[in-house]
Amino acid sequence: SPCQSDGISRAVLPGAIQLPPDGNPILLLADAQTIGGYAVLGQVITADLPLAGQLRPGSTVRFEPTTIATAHRLLRQQHELLATVRDGVAAQFRSAEKPTP
Repeated sequence: SPCQSDGISRAVLPGAIQLPPDGNPILLLADAQTIGGYAVLGQVITADLPLAGQLRPGSTVRFEPTTIATAHRLLRQQHELLATVRDGVAAQFRSAEKPTP
């Protein structure tokens, strides 16, 4: 096995990449358990979890290292984009509800 576990179970979060004994990595998403069981190879940043959720079993994935600062910046940008979309949709509903004279 390329990664050895120390036998200590640790909490895992959505985005954790675990390596079971068969050598096929597992990407944990919304169904991530509260404690680990396999060695953890890395963590997908929160901003990329929606994309990861669209992967099909057996998909090929390429990971790139990042920094915490970059992960935070990308998450802030994602939140800003979603807020813009939310505000635009809300404005459309408000204008659709106004009676026409």
